[in-house]
Parts: sequence; C-alpha cells; structure tokens
Amino acid sequence: MSNHVLRTTAFFLCLVLIFLAILSKFSGQVHAAPPQGFQTQVVIGSGLEGATAFRIAPDNRIFILQRTGEVKVWDNNTLYNFITLPSAASGDRGLIGIAFDPDFITNKLVYFYYTAVGPGGNSTDGPFYNYLVKVNASTNQGGTPQIIFDTE
Repeated sequence: MSNHVLRTTAFFLCLVLIFLAILSKFSGQVHAAPPQGFQTQVVIGSGLEGATAFRIAPDNRIFILQRTGEVKVWDNNTLYNFITLPSAASGDRGLIGIAFDPDFITNKLVYFYYTAVGPGGNSTDGPFYNYLVKVNASTNQGGTPQIIFDTE
C-alpha cells in the first residue's frame, strides 16, 4: 500500500474512533423523563369511557366527547352530563367533532358532529347519517340539539 492510502485510511479510522468516543460519552446522558419535581395527578378518575376528543370553551369549561354520544362538561372540579346524542359507535363512526361558535361568549352555542343510524335503519346495516347539530351551552346541561345539516 502507498503512504497516501495508509494516511487516508488512518485519518478516517481516527475520525470514526473520535465519533464513537463522543457518541459513547453522550449516550448515557439521554433521559426521557419529566423534569425533577414534576407531579402527575388524576383529575377525572371516573365517569369517562371511550373519550374521543375534548375542547376548552372560551369560558374555560372543558367539553369531553365520548364516542357513544355522551358529552361531558368539566366545570369547577365537577363532571356534568351535558347531553347524549344518538351516536352509532361502530367502525369509524361515533361522536367525533366539536366546535364553539365564534361568538360563544355571547350566544353560548356549541356544535357537534356525529354519525347515527338513519331513519328505518339498524346499527348493523344502516343506513348511517352524519349530523351537524348545535346546542345551547348556557348551563352545564345542554338543551335540545338543533340539526343544522345531515347527509347519508
């Protein structure tokens, strides 16, 4: 072998050794843990099953959706049953969407998107309809949902 090839090989071998030395120095210091003093606390320990989404309302209440159609509201450390929509929770169906009206602080309207069994149908064969409804959220118990849009 020529001197040039030997020097080039030695140079690359040194680079590899330096890289491995640096890598081994830092590999023991990688931590996937919360910061020191971090604490976890279960806030809602019961009353939820199959939660699919949540949103924090402009008035700081937390609306929690369950796939089966139940909407819960967490307000002042209490979980309320807000409303139950006739959701068909099978496959990729169920209660899956929530949005607050842009003027929520004034009109208290919240919108839900869900799939339900359509007229004359059953939970196995359908037909299934998608619904967009609005509900007044002036209190922690929702009123009657008003259908805005539905489609088969």
